[in-house]
Amino acid sequence: MTRVKTPFNRNILLFVATTVLMVMPACAGSGNPTTNPGTTQVPTTPATTPPATTPPITTTTPPVVNGTFTFDFDTGSPVLGVGQSIPFSQTVGGVVTEFSSTFGAAYSIQNQASTDFILSQFSGKYLYDNDVSKSSLQLKFSQRINSITISFATVDSHGPGNVETPTEIRLNAYVDSATSSLVGTATARGAFTTDTYPQGIISFNSNLGFNLITLETEPVLRGASAFFIDRITITVN
Repeated sequence: MTRVKTPFNRNILLFVATTVLMVMPACAGSGNPTTNPGTTQVPTTPATTPPATTPPITTTTPPVVNGTFTFDFDTGSPVLGVGQSIPFSQTVGGVVTEFSSTFGAAYSIQNQASTDFILSQFSGKYLYDNDVSKSSLQLKFSQRINSITISFATVDSHGPGNVETPTEIRLNAYVDSATSSLVGTATARGAFTTDTYPQGIISFNSNLGFNLITLETEPVLRGASAFFIDRITITVN
């Protein structure tokens, strides 16, 4: 028996082969996410928060200076007006002094014209005690100093029924705060003259250095509670 070959069989094979080739790429990509050809996929970076940082605080610190400087309430900066009360600051030769009191505006700037007092050791404006009760005056310097000299007057009255010896004034020296360790103390008393009130000079020095002092009168029967100061001379080695 003779088998007859027909062209139909070849056409079927070609059809099947072509179908398989078309299906294979689709099967190979099965299960993969669809991507847009020509687009690069960039990995997503997990959200992060940079650590909080505080910018450095810039403060202007007066340069350390050496020498002798006098605060007389007349020549310092800024200019002080008669009647002006503490707290205030004065700058002389690069050194800044802050004047304050635990009793608020207990002291003010006065002069002979405003008080009519004769105080020959004072000149021009001076620091006057407004408070009839005992008050403490604080002076803080912008750097450590080694010595200080202050002219003062205590509001003592002389004569019968008053004191025979002027009231003593006390200076306490500290570093940074009046609650810190005490560097040292000094006391002094003025002398009666023909001036309105007794005047004197109080001084303190220390090689350790200090940048804060307090001034107050010592308690005494019928003694002064108020005092005035002028001409604060400091030395920085």
